[in-house]
Amino acid sequence: MGAENSETNDVDHSAIEEAAHEVVADSELLAKAIGGWRGVLDSALPSVAFLLVYLLVDKNLQLSVYVALGVGAALAIERILRKASLQQVFSGLFGVGISAYITSKTGQAQNFFLPGIITNAVYGTVCLISVLIRKPLLGFVIGAMRGQDTSWLHEPQSFRRYSTVTWLWTGIFATRVLLMAPLYMLGAVAILGVLKLALGWPLYLLGVYASYLVIRVKPA
Repeated sequence: MGAENSETNDVDHSAIEEAAHEVVADSELLAKAIGGWRGVLDSALPSVAFLLVYLLVDKNLQLSVYVALGVGAALAIERILRKASLQQVFSGLFGVGISAYITSKTGQAQNFFLPGIITNAVYGTVCLISVLIRKPLLGFVIGAMRGQDTSWLHEPQSFRRYSTVTWLWTGIFATRVLLMAPLYMLGAVAILGVLKLALGWPLYLLGVYASYLVIRVKPA
């Protein structure tokens, strides 16, 4: 009896470990497919630096831009030291550079957040179009990262799950645009900056978790 219980416990333990590994693997896969944890964090830090300096140093726009650029450059150097891909290095620095350039040229602080609003609008539009033409974008991205072919397009349950995930991220991108665009038009820099943070990392985590739940649903 003791031997049987020991064997059962070993099987249960192995099953739990296997399930845990699958959860971690799938979660990391989703995170990478939708932009990556570090990408979201790195994009937020220059905005935090810009907003803090702008609010604390008597709305000094030039200093705020320089500090944000400095943070962006520091992140790029850190990525190089980590031997991250050059695409990650330059994409992050390019985004900060564009924001800084537009802000400096126009002299309007809210323009620091304009590239992010436009980017989310583009992502949301692409996701929406892909679903409407029955080629859900997240299906191709996640499938490719899993080493799968496109046979899921002809499997109703897989197609439905990937379509649902793509709809989910269409909604996330649209939410960011719909909430931030009016504040941008009003020039509400402080609220715009706080909202960018709230709709960044927390919403990203929620989106990845919700996507994971959808994809992990097993066919009946």
